[in-house]
Amino acid sequence: MGDRGNVLLRWADRYLGIPLVWACGLGVRKKPVPEKPERIGILATAAIGDSLLLSPVLKDLQKALPQSEIVLFCGNSIKGIMGMTLEGFKLVIIPVKNPFKAARIIRREKFDLFIDCGPWPRLNSLLAFFSHSSCRIGFNSIKQYRHYVYHIPVDHRNDCHELENLRRLIAPLGIKSASLPVLGQAEPSVVDAYAVVHMFPSGYKASFKEWSDDRWIRLIDGLTKENIPVFITGGPADGGAAERIISQCRDKGLIRNGAGKYSLKETGEYLRKATLVVSVNTGIMHMAAAYGQALIALHGPTSVLRWGPVSGDAINFCATTTSAGCLHLGFEYDKRDPRSLDTIDPDEVLKAALELWAQRRFP
Repeated sequence: MGDRGNVLLRWADRYLGIPLVWACGLGVRKKPVPEKPERIGILATAAIGDSLLLSPVLKDLQKALPQSEIVLFCGNSIKGIMGMTLEGFKLVIIPVKNPFKAARIIRREKFDLFIDCGPWPRLNSLLAFFSHSSCRIGFNSIKQYRHYVYHIPVDHRNDCHELENLRRLIAPLGIKSASLPVLGQAEPSVVDAYAVVHMFPSGYKASFKEWSDDRWIRLIDGLTKENIPVFITGGPADGGAAERIISQCRDKGLIRNGAGKYSLKETGEYLRKATLVVSVNTGIMHMAAAYGQALIALHGPTSVLRWGPVSGDAINFCATTTSAGCLHLGFEYDKRDPRSLDTIDPDEVLKAALELWAQRRFP
């Protein structure tokens, strides 16, 4: 569901969406997957990180069914990442905040198979139901009551990485997905080496996933003390916060604020050419992992098991509070513990960062 932080949309999705999905599903019965679907509709309205995790599953689907036309419906916020990762798909942008218009756009097409990739929004279920499709696949998520409209409901589990859940969506077609998210190969700059620091989480209650300013300042000061240039990334809304933190750092001359100044594709190039990336658990973290970057990921309420970087080389630092790793779908925050990330010691992160820097610069 687009704009997952919108309180009104979330309220409507749950308290109006659940009874609507249940009513629409009264006459729906299980049916087999079409043997040779000519046209397949895919609905993907999640955030950048979730969409990046979905991309290898869609590639495996495309490879297994080369004769099928695949139409991908997504929100404008993830158009960029989908364009960076997928080729040969028809991409259709839908206005997620206007479900009636989105439904009309989807209904213009007719599909043999329609796959909804959202794990919790009931809006996705309704859009799937009103599509012209002979067979619908979607998640049966724990206590979300959204699966009634699917001919083939697929269990969405909380004991595995989200990539495994997404792979399960195409299993009914007899397709075993094993690909990993890939954006390219990291190529650290030899002349202008730098470390990317991404301080800004996104999504619902993003503040719960933040590290306090003093932690970032200690880390950045530790990097610049070793003459390591720091490039700060972020969205358009993060520029002011980045400047606030930079103003309190010692060596401002080695720090560049790129927050809100570059497109997602341009930011991807900075990630690819970096020597090191330090990031909270958000879309930029998943992008760095997809480039095979030297990555340090910071996790507070976000579970490494469910949402960690798909990388064998990443170093994960996890909060130590009782509610650390509590997120399953993305909204199960423990309100008693809004600053769990602050239990991560910046000196330990700095030590790991300097070791990674040395390994990449002087292998």
